[in-house]
Amino acid sequence: MQFTQLIYFIEVERCGSIREAAKKMNVAPSAISRQIANLENDINMPLFERRPRGMILTAAGEIYAKYAQRLVAEKDKMVSEMEDLMGMQRGHIRIFTVEGALNELLNKAVVEFRLINPNITFSITITGSEEVLAGIRSVDADIGLTYYANPDAGVKFYTSMKAPLCAVMAPDYPLADSADLRLRDIVNHPFAIPVKSFGIRGLLDSCCKAEGITITPALETNSIEALRGFARNGGGVSSINQSSVFRDILEGRLVAIPFSDHVLNHAFINICILQDRSLPLTTSSFLEFLQLKMQQFEERLNSLPN
Repeated sequence: MQFTQLIYFIEVERCGSIREAAKKMNVAPSAISRQIANLENDINMPLFERRPRGMILTAAGEIYAKYAQRLVAEKDKMVSEMEDLMGMQRGHIRIFTVEGALNELLNKAVVEFRLINPNITFSITITGSEEVLAGIRSVDADIGLTYYANPDAGVKFYTSMKAPLCAVMAPDYPLADSADLRLRDIVNHPFAIPVKSFGIRGLLDSCCKAEGITITPALETNSIEALRGFARNGGGVSSINQSSVFRDILEGRLVAIPFSDHVLNHAFINICILQDRSLPLTTSSFLEFLQLKMQQFEERLNSLPN
């Protein structure tokens, strides 16, 4: 088995066809086809089912994909540690995150870490919680940040920060003086909610089911910024956690009223990594740094006025 075969195999699995993988990698389709055939001959089993419109993994291919992804990840770790040994301190860290963890937590952590380690580069992909977990499983991401994510056997929650949902609104909105609210108290107000791929929406749907409530949203969006803007401009109520509107609360543009519903209080921002994966030294260092910044940010959240 050659390492090139693993790379080609992983790319064909991601793209779903040899032609698309060849275009992405800028190599001839025949070269990839030949390497895949050689790989299948080596293990004496078909790894792909050839279909008129592409290729999908066989059962053997699914097993082999997990092995290939881990082997490629281990190579990246080896290269990173050898560079560290040579004093180069280079590396690249790939992060998948929910939007709500970006501004006050992740962005600041990345900037501050690079002040200490300027040769470390980052890529950040904003997506939903379930897609974050999928990115960790496929080793497309080294670190993930999720909100109210379902447990996953292949993913480890490295650390977590409590992040209950709040009813967020402008300071002059009629409900803004409330000490706390139940979800049923706001369903007759203009209400902005995220789309179903968001962890926030999963919490809201769970609460609606438990309480027998139906929500007819005034705004449904895949943007945390749109939820903030709806509330800031007096459109009604948005349901977000405090960490997503921290700066708005400090500067008096929004208030966040806690929910008394138990379901809406049982939510966390989680830092995730692949179970049993040995991370490169640069990634492990940033993970420890991010954990510290999360702890500090949680203390700042706890100091916000009620």
